[in-house]
Amino acid sequence: MDATRKIIADEGFLALNRGLMITIIREVPSFAGQFGGYNLTKQMLARMQNKRQEDLGVISLLTAGGVGGLTCWTVCYPWDIIKTRL
Repeated sequence: MDATRKIIADEGFLALNRGLMITIIREVPSFAGQFGGYNLTKQMLARMQNKRQEDLGVISLLTAGGVGGLTCWTVCYPWDIIKTRL
């Protein structure tokens, strides 16, 4: 709370939201990449194994999650660097 009071006193109330827009710009595409990569990988693995997505095993789901995470970071990493340097 002390830091909040100090920021408001020194820079005004709007300073509490500094960096919010770049965070939103970073998060929206990164989550789209994460869920998109996950779902596309699940579809591909299900097709390769001649199964429904609901019937995929743990290894396939972990693989899909890993691809989703990789996609997420690939999309958001440049924005994360920009956000950090602001």
